[in-house]
Amino acid sequence: MNTDIHRIKAPFDAIKLCVFDMAGTTVNENNLVYKTVCDAINHTLQQVGRIDIQVNLEVCLEFGAGKEKRQAISDILNEVCKHDNTATADREKWTDTAFNAFKSALASAYTKDTVATLDGMLDFFTQLKQSGRKVVLNTGYDIQTANKILTF
Repeated sequence: MNTDIHRIKAPFDAIKLCVFDMAGTTVNENNLVYKTVCDAINHTLQQVGRIDIQVNLEVCLEFGAGKEKRQAISDILNEVCKHDNTATADREKWTDTAFNAFKSALASAYTKDTVATLDGMLDFFTQLKQSGRKVVLNTGYDIQTANKILTF
């Protein structure tokens, strides 16, 4: 097989800006976000007397991963309540309650002990910068949480 490496490499040479997500992509947080989503949902369900419904990390990842967190919580609750008579208005209230609990819990969950860069990322960023590319971190975190993580 004859491959012209320069033809393959040329489009990549034109890249000047590299954008990376934070949680789980460049920052190893060991699913802290989704564990916190899980805890917030379960706490909310207990508060409203629905101890018959609980979610686990696998359910949170299956129905919530990669989504804006309020939407993730809504989708998870819709999934676990799809076979009962829970009113949509109740699920919306639960979503709001769980989302607020999630935001509060996440703010305190991130510590130096719970997050680190993924192996090799800092060297990779350095190589990109040395090659003349800019590196940007993108996140769904609020500004306080993002800045807290960046200071570790």
